[in-house]
Amino acid sequence: MNAIMAKLGLQTSRRIYASILGVAVAIMYLTGSLSMVAGLEAGTSQFSRIFEDGPVAVTNATSLSESRLPLSLEKNIVGSFASVRLVEVYLPQYSSTAYLFSVNDTDGLLGMPSLSGDEIIAGAEFSLSFLSPDLTLKYGNQTAGARLNGTYRSSVFPNSWLMCSDSFISSLDPELRNSTSFIILSGEVREDIDFFSENGYDLIPLASLSSFFTAGVKQVESDLSLIVFSSSLIIILIVYSIMSIEVSSRRG
Repeated sequence: MNAIMAKLGLQTSRRIYASILGVAVAIMYLTGSLSMVAGLEAGTSQFSRIFEDGPVAVTNATSLSESRLPLSLEKNIVGSFASVRLVEVYLPQYSSTAYLFSVNDTDGLLGMPSLSGDEIIAGAEFSLSFLSPDLTLKYGNQTAGARLNGTYRSSVFPNSWLMCSDSFISSLDPELRNSTSFIILSGEVREDIDFFSENGYDLIPLASLSSFFTAGVKQVESDLSLIVFSSSLIIILIVYSIMSIEVSSRRG
């Protein structure tokens, strides 16, 4: 009889330990998931603040492709800057439109590659699948041929744009020979910010240009939050089942 009671006691002890271990693992999983979501949200907020406190784009229109700034403005800039020319072009081969841009970055502010002639590189996430490296681009009455030479990745410009040289984009839009679409300031010199602000130009934080990144992270946060909520319900059911089994066993 004593041997039977000892065996039952040993089984009960093992069951209790297993129940405690199961509850502990469930709590650890839930705590870790909540910490991951909180950390991701904090990292996204920090990323946005870095851009909002740093470089800004100077424009004079709500649409970047419609903005035109005279090159004479560059003489008033004290700190580092980069000039960006941007147009929306039509690709007859694919019956689609795309944004084409060039960067004049003598200070190396953006770290983008330099191109010459009819060279073009596409963003790493460009939606079209190019059948040939030879492209035809149309802007208004202007048509030009270009050759695709590679891809780029950038934290400033969307990876769905096309990049070319200054001379190429100016040949499509002659107006850009003496102007630029927008200017990116380093944000380190307050005098530059004040100059454009006081003269009625729009100042856009670079976070607005690369909002695709923060928007993607926010979507991941939402998905993780949904997973955590679903996991919480499952964990509650598991803990309830473990406790019910334990109580029923002890009652027996």
